[in-house]
Amino acid sequence: MALFLLSKTSLPQRPTRLGPFCYIGAVTSGLMLTAAFPPPGFSWLAWIAFVPLFKAIEGQGPKEGIKLGLIFGLVHFGTLLYWIVYVASHYGRLNLWLSTFPFLLLICYLAIYPVAFCGLWSYLQRGNLGFLTIPFTWTALEFLRAKLLTGFPWCLVGYSQFKNLILIQLASLTGVYGLSFLIVLANFSIFQITVARTKGKMATHLFPLLITLLAIGTALGYGNSVLSGDDSKAKGQALGVLVVQPNIDQSQKWNPSFQEATIQLLETLTRKGATPGLDLIVWPETAIPFFFQENGKLSGQIRALSKQLEVPIIFGSPAYEDSPNGRRYFNRAY
Repeated sequence: MALFLLSKTSLPQRPTRLGPFCYIGAVTSGLMLTAAFPPPGFSWLAWIAFVPLFKAIEGQGPKEGIKLGLIFGLVHFGTLLYWIVYVASHYGRLNLWLSTFPFLLLICYLAIYPVAFCGLWSYLQRGNLGFLTIPFTWTALEFLRAKLLTGFPWCLVGYSQFKNLILIQLASLTGVYGLSFLIVLANFSIFQITVARTKGKMATHLFPLLITLLAIGTALGYGNSVLSGDDSKAKGQALGVLVVQPNIDQSQKWNPSFQEATIQLLETLTRKGATPGLDLIVWPETAIPFFFQENGKLSGQIRALSKQLEVPIIFGSPAYEDSPNGRRYFNRAY
């Protein structure tokens, strides 16, 4: 808590009227944060994506902050989760309206969290603001979103750094929330520096900048230590594992007329990748588009493949159990 009080920011109030640049800032931040996730996966954008939003909110009142948070949230989640409409219509066989309406409800719900974040900051910035308050608030709201109403832990800011193997080792200590905290902290520090430069108050923001750089450096140092450390004690017997990924279109996979072609493709890829000394073959979780338990021709073909290669194959398949209350369907691993 003391660290919150070591350096405070008091942002000047300006007329609470949203000009076009405020709206542009909120939209730009939403698009930049989306671009940090694949596709295109420009993960570095996450480290500056919030800066236009922070600039737009600077000096605004809570009502204006809420408006900007709503715009940011709708733009970000709308452009990041747009594919849900296609999945629901194409694979769920729903019409456009039934596919779009739940999507709109979802992004409106998700936008509540940026609304709360921006509204709260707009209120808090009227006084002296500890520089860790902003990343702490964002991270707390992400945690709440991941838990509330069964949770929706998709699209957390920290996930954008999945390519940075050194940095993401921090998640072993803090979970993804530590990464989100670090990213928003960096954004807020950059924003503070830009404000300080225009007002000639660089010295007052040097300490927060140093703390931010120290936090990032510590995270990178920890990650490098984990990846380069001696893990000989954790090593066991090496196993030869073949992972097979057939990449079958979902619109064909569950079509009964493609069942034989699916199994044939899996067998071809498996035989091609099998090498001497292989201990395990892994097929996808939903590799088998039929009830393997019924012991039909295709089930026998899979058993024969495993027996011929003398290697166990692990895969997933739909399954069922009959009971006096009816048939129950579920997933099963073999």
